[in-house]
Amino acid sequence: MFKRLIFLTIVTAIFVAASYEPITDMSAKESASLSFNDLSENFSWANEAVYALVKKGAISGIEENVFSPKAQVSREQLAKMLVVALDIKHETSAAQTFIDVPSVRWSFNYIEAVKDIFPKRADSAINEFLPEQSVTREELAAIVVNALNLPINSDSSLLSEYADFKDTAPDLSAHLITAVTNNIISGSDNLLRPKSTVNRAEASVIIYRAMNIKNGRPAQNSGKTNIEGESTVTLEQAKAWAQSKDAHERFINIADIYWKYGEKTGIRPEVLYAQAAKETNYGKYTGNVVPEQNNWAGIKTKSASGDKTEDHESFATADDGVRAHFNHMAAYLGANTSGQTHDRYEVVMTAAWAGSIKYVEELGGHWAPALSYGYDIVEKYLEPMEMTTT
Repeated sequence: MFKRLIFLTIVTAIFVAASYEPITDMSAKESASLSFNDLSENFSWANEAVYALVKKGAISGIEENVFSPKAQVSREQLAKMLVVALDIKHETSAAQTFIDVPSVRWSFNYIEAVKDIFPKRADSAINEFLPEQSVTREELAAIVVNALNLPINSDSSLLSEYADFKDTAPDLSAHLITAVTNNIISGSDNLLRPKSTVNRAEASVIIYRAMNIKNGRPAQNSGKTNIEGESTVTLEQAKAWAQSKDAHERFINIADIYWKYGEKTGIRPEVLYAQAAKETNYGKYTGNVVPEQNNWAGIKTKSASGDKTEDHESFATADDGVRAHFNHMAAYLGANTSGQTHDRYEVVMTAAWAGSIKYVEELGGHWAPALSYGYDIVEKYLEPMEMTTT
C-alpha cells in the first residue's frame, strides 16, 4: 500500500508538471511553423481563432500538427483559456475554494482566478467545481459575458428567430441574449443549441471573439480581409504606427513608396506594408535577408533551394524592391503588374492557384507554409495599424 501511494504521488507530480503550461506567447520559431492538419475543410472557420489562441498560450495542440477540434472542452481547460486569452489576474497563492480542486491540481490557479464568473452548476455541491465536466453553449455564453462585464440584455424578443431559445436555463437566458447580440455566439438554421456541449474549435472561436471585444475590436473577423481596394489607412497613420513599433528609419521612410504603388496598382498599401513589417521585423532585417537586398517581402530567387541570404532576390533600389513586392502580390491576385517583373514572379504564375488569392488570410500555405501566416499579418500588424491615431 505504501509503495502504491508513492507511485501515485510521483505520477501526480508528473501530470501536474506536464499540464501546467506557462502563460507566455509562443516563440517566433514556433509561431512560424505552427500548422494543424485537422483544421482544414470542415474547421477552416476556426483557423483564425485557434492560431491566435495557440500563439497567446491559451490552448495547444494535442500533438504535433494535431489540434483535435471536435474534442470537448472541460471546465478546467476553459478556465485556463479564459485566464490567458483575457489576461485575467492569475494568483499563485490563492486559498482553496473547491473540494474537488486541490492546490496541487494543474488548473488550481486558473480556476481560482475565474471562480466568480462561472455560473453555479445545478448538479454540483455547494463547494464543487466539477473541473473535468464539459461546458454547454449557454454556460459559455454566461461565462464570457461575466468575464467581459457586459451590460446584461434580457429582451427575449431579440432572439425570437431561434426556435430553441426557450430551452435555455432561466438563469442563463439573459446572458445568452447578451452574448448573441454582442456577436460572441452565433446561431445557425434558426437554432442556438444552448444545451449542446462545446468542442475545442467552438470554444476557441467564442473566446477569441471575447478577446477582440476586450481589445476594442469587432468580435468577429470574417476571415476575408481584402488585399485589393481602397486604402483604410493614411500614409501619416502608417508612419505613426511604424514609429510606435520602434521601426528602423528605413522602414518608416519606405512607407511613401508603398503608398505610391498602392495608388498605381489598386492593391491596398497598408496590407503590403504590414506584410513587410512581418518579413523584415520593421525594417531591422533580423533574419537571413540583409538590408542591401532591398527585399521587403522575403521573395525567393527563381532557383532557391533553402532559406539562406543568397536564396532571396536582390533589388537595385528601395523603389525596385517595393515595386517587386506589389508585382509578386499581383501574381497571387491575377492583377496587372507595374514595370519589369522579377524571376520569381514567373514561378508563382505557374502555380495552379495563381490569380485566385483575394484575401490576406489566404496567404498562409501559399506565400508561406504556415496556415497562420495571413492571420498573423492581420492580427499583429494590420489591425494595430488601422487603430493608430495621428
